[in-house]
Amino acid sequence: MTTGRKRRGHGEGSISSYRTNAGERFSIVYRAYDPRQGKVRQFRVRGFETRRAAQATLRERLRDIANGQHVAPDTETLAMWAERWLAAERNQVRPATWSSYSRNLRVHVVRGHEKVPTGGRIAVPTGGQLEVPTPRVSCPG
Repeated sequence: MTTGRKRRGHGEGSISSYRTNAGERFSIVYRAYDPRQGKVRQFRVRGFETRRAAQATLRERLRDIANGQHVAPDTETLAMWAERWLAAERNQVRPATWSSYSRNLRVHVVRGHEKVPTGGRIAVPTGGQLEVPTPRVSCPG
């Protein structure tokens, strides 16, 4: 018996439904490389109220994987680190200096690379890649 839905191919993730007291919910499962473990692992995201919302998120995650921008949910991104660093610096420097730091980070570093994990890579217009180092400076937080 068929349900009318096509099956997903290998590497395309999956969507499944489950029951809660609040009603039916959907979850997605997909595989991606985890740099901290050094291998491909399975990621599961639960709690979608509609199949369409689950499909949209799965498509976004698979697109990020294909573009090399997937970030494990428990991984700090460049944007997250920049925000924590700016918050820590706010009372350490003059307001004009902090404003300059904030603007320069936002415009020249973070824009377009929000999802890049620290320790990840950024594609550059010349066709190469720039490695984003894991920060040596720890930020409070």
